[in-house]
Amino acid sequence: MNNMNIAFITPDYTPNPKGGCGISSSLLVNRLREFGYNVDVFCINYRSKSVTNMNGTDYYFKGMPKIPFLNNFAAYFKLRKKLKSYSIVHVYNMDLIPVAAIIKHKQYKLVATINNPKGAVTSTYSGHIPLVNKISNFLTTKAIKYFKGKVDDYIALTQALKNLYVENGYNRSKITVIPNMYDPKFIKRNNNRGSKKSINLLYSGQLGDNKGVLDLIKAFDIIRKRHNSTYLTILGKGKYEQLISNYLKEYELEEFVTLKYRKYPNIKHEYFSSDILIHPAKWFEPFSRVWLEAMCANLYIVSTNNPSALEILKDKAIFYNSEDKKGLVDAIKKAIISLKNGDIIYQDLNEYSPEIVVKNIVKLYQKKIYNDRSNKKTQ
Repeated sequence: MNNMNIAFITPDYTPNPKGGCGISSSLLVNRLREFGYNVDVFCINYRSKSVTNMNGTDYYFKGMPKIPFLNNFAAYFKLRKKLKSYSIVHVYNMDLIPVAAIIKHKQYKLVATINNPKGAVTSTYSGHIPLVNKISNFLTTKAIKYFKGKVDDYIALTQALKNLYVENGYNRSKITVIPNMYDPKFIKRNNNRGSKKSINLLYSGQLGDNKGVLDLIKAFDIIRKRHNSTYLTILGKGKYEQLISNYLKEYELEEFVTLKYRKYPNIKHEYFSSDILIHPAKWFEPFSRVWLEAMCANLYIVSTNNPSALEILKDKAIFYNSEDKKGLVDAIKKAIISLKNGDIIYQDLNEYSPEIVVKNIVKLYQKKIYNDRSNKKTQ
């Protein structure tokens, strides 16, 4: 059914993705187009010239990314007359469901990817959240719940995420679990680590309070005292950059910790030169792309034991409780010992392959369209 006409709405997208949402959106759209489907993208974030591709056009409209809820108002006037010609409208990110629901037409089916808990609960993090973000999150959660009946089907990235939404009033039968896909560029062909004189730890992601980076620095200071040939790379940017720099000076770790930022296509080299990924997130992480990137590069993984991490990483990681600072130290030590012992890492990535993920998403699109047409014929 390559005659499907798909509109894809997202707040983050290529060529300058800000986070996992933008990367996942770009990978999915590119694969759909490669498979012959026409996909037009409406990115509500920043204004830029539209880009026409072989199977679709990318449109960029100025939004209000610092206050996600207000993006819905910016998007309304841009999208209200543009979506009538599509058979599927796919919203990738819960923040923009309200506008898609308000302007929904009978001509198309509305599908939404659940990539955060915001449609179920206002916050899963107990730390400091700026007041403007608290208000935005509260309004977004209320609006998403109010319009949930307008969405024909949800795609949850994990079963844990689906369970969270069902527990908060969503229809179980309208949520299909389809995970993120990996980026083939991150597959490390040569997994021979050889004889290593040093051990390289990696943190990759945004530098914010709910990511646990400061906990990692404190843990690394303890690790260094026992494993003095261990180094840490902190890869990312965010509001905690200066605070992290101050921590490195305070703990006299500047010689052993590298703080840097690389655009997405270039970060694979940081994975290829690392041994252990540390993922110390302190919130309900929906499905972090860094898990897939680390698995592709065959890294050892240390992660907090949030429900999605336990589901996706299973026996592929060493887990600890996010509130247990000593637990983080012990988990890193355990990973280092496994690395030195030469324990084999085997990552089965088949279910996250682009071909399988896109196939399942297309199957969902077709099911929605076919069922609608069948229902109309029987009426």
